Amino acid sequence: VTGSLSYKLYEKDANKGDIDGKLSGDTLIADYRFLSEGKESVRQVAFLIKDSTATEGYADMEEQDRKMVFKNINHIDFSKGIRLKQIDCPLE
Repeated sequence: VTGSLSYKLYEKDANKGDIDGKLSGDTLIADYRFLSEGKESVRQVAFLIKDSTATEGYADMEEQDRKMVFKNINHIDFSKGIRLKQIDCPLE
């Protein structure tokens, strides 16, 4: 799975970038390569896909080879994550 992902959270620095990952069943685990404050970073992201909604999951992370990764993918919590709704994408 590849695509674009942008965050514009209230009172936080916005960041935008690209994801590249794998969908296994209803769970997407991807690398998110993004720019924030002029610096490029990479971190894993996880989304639970259900009923046209993608809910972001969170878990403890650690740095490996200059990338933030989940310490244990089996401990990802989707109960309080940001929910993204599916919309039609306009052609560019």
